[in-house]
Amino acid sequence: MNCEKARSWILLEQSGELSAMNSRRLARHLAVCTDCSRYRNDVLRLTRLATEHLPAEEPSEETIHRILDSAEKVRPGRLIRYQWFAARAVAWAALFVAIVGGAILLMPEQPEKRAGPEHNLSAIMAVVDENPPEEYHSRDAASRLEIERELGRHLLRIEGLLDEDLMAEVLL
Repeated sequence: MNCEKARSWILLEQSGELSAMNSRRLARHLAVCTDCSRYRNDVLRLTRLATEHLPAEEPSEETIHRILDSAEKVRPGRLIRYQWFAARAVAWAALFVAIVGGAILLMPEQPEKRAGPEHNLSAIMAVVDENPPEEYHSRDAASRLEIERELGRHLLRIEGLLDEDLMAEVLL
């Protein structure tokens, strides 16, 4: 350690700001450096003289009166009301969380989302297959397929789900 650093650490030690680890390092340096040891003794002596002969620093009369005046202006009930307000706010917040949490836990499960157009088309086609009209049986396979497609288009239009790309993909 160099002497310049040791002297700054001596001042920190005197004010109580030097860490324990650095105090040990400073002590090792002071054991071998007479100049720094002398400097430390001078600082200790000057500090002792200053504290013995200088009055202790106290707040001014004006500061004391200002603090006392402001303390007298504070009404004791004001603090109590604030504490009650804070306690009520916390209680209401806890009640709100409990109600919302309970409502979420007690809500019935949501029904499944409505199936997409592909599912609707399959369902419509199944209805056509299960309940064909009388004339449906008398036709050949190509015309039955055309009837199914037309019925599917018509039902999809009713549902508002007609999409030509979807129709081409599913029906053809």
